Amino acid sequence: RERGRERERERERERRRRDVIIMLIPSKKNRTIRPWIIAVGHRPHYCSNWDEICDGVGAERAMFEEMFFAYGVDLVISGHMHSYERLYPVYRGKATSFDYNNPRSPAHVITGAAGCNEQFGWCLNMMVMPHGTQSKLI
Repeated sequence: RERGRERERERERERRRRDVIIMLIPSKKNRTIRPWIIAVGHRPHYCSNWDEICDGVGAERAMFEEMFFAYGVDLVISGHMHSYERLYPVYRGKATSFDYNNPRSPAHVITGAAGCNEQFGWCLNMMVMPHGTQSKLI
């Protein structure tokens, strides 16, 4: 039964990967018409929050990160975390640039709409400093 669920999850990941590639191919070919390629998702691939590990890690981050890099995605916007964070262009966990001019990899923005980090039902400000050279707090 568990093998069946895992196969189903794998089929779903493959379907999502194909759907993203179908959208990215024409965008990469038409950079004069579409100078920016922006991807939007729920869970961030990178973050600095102490109270919660980034949920986009693992197989999903690996799958999307490789596609976003290969197809020239400029910006990845995500939510889920309860804090705002803007990251330098990053690939495989390392900043590829410390500015945003013609980066080789996507910059990441976590929108942080809710504005607080929750822990045990309390709003705590656990994000007091960046956790790595790829993070840029303002």
